[in-house]
Amino acid sequence: MKGAKLTCNAIATSLVLLAAYPSQADRLSCGVPNITATFQNEEDGVLVCDAVQKAMTHFDECNLPPLSRPVRINVVDDLSQEYVALYHRGEDLIEVLSAPRMQERRDPDGAFTDLTAHDYFQSAVVHELSHAATNPIPCPFESCVAAEEYIAYTMQIMSLNPESQQAFENRSALERPVSADEFSVMLLLMAPHLFSQKVWAHLSQQGDACRYIGELLDRSIRLDSERF
Repeated sequence: MKGAKLTCNAIATSLVLLAAYPSQADRLSCGVPNITATFQNEEDGVLVCDAVQKAMTHFDECNLPPLSRPVRINVVDDLSQEYVALYHRGEDLIEVLSAPRMQERRDPDGAFTDLTAHDYFQSAVVHELSHAATNPIPCPFESCVAAEEYIAYTMQIMSLNPESQQAFENRSALERPVSADEFSVMLLLMAPHLFSQKVWAHLSQQGDACRYIGELLDRSIRLDSERF
C-alpha cells in the first residue's frame, strides 16, 4: 500500500508540474535534487519521474549513496547495440528508450518479458540510476562490474510491484541454491537475463537483502576479482 501511495503522489506531482509549465514540459526535475528528465512525450515524463521516486525510496532503504552530482535522464528514440537504457559513465547521463520503443526492442523470451510496458520502462530507469549512484564508489580491482550489475538488478526488481515481482520469479523458476561464485562478467555478457534471475534468487536466499547489498557496497563481499 505504501508503494501504491508513492506512485500516485509522484504521478500527481508530475502532472501538476507539466500543467504549470507547458512551455518547459520537455524537462522536469522530478522533485529530486540533482536529477532532471528530458522527454518529448508527456507520458514518458510522468513515468520517468515516478521511477525516480521509486528509486530514491529503495536506495534509501538499502543505503545506496545519494546522488552527489547532477544526473540527466534523456528519453530517446534510439540507442545503439540493442540497449533499452544506458548509463554513460563520466558524463552523468542516462539515456532510455521511450516506453513504446522499449517495448519494440524487449526480448520476448527474456527475464522481464512478463512485465507490463510501463513496469519494464520504469524498472530500466531504476537500474540505470543505480549505476549512477554506485559509480563513485572505489573498486579494489580494475572494475567491479559483476557487483555493480548485481546491485542494479536488485534495485530494478525491488522497484517492481508485487504482481510484477511474482511474474519475474515465475519465469525464472530458480528454486535451487545459487552461489555467489556463479556471478561473473562472462555470465553477464553471455546471458544477462540469466544473470538477473540468479541475482534475485541468490538475494532471496540471504537473511537480510539490504544488509547484503551494503556489504557489496563497502566491498566486504566481492563478486569480482583481480585480472591476471
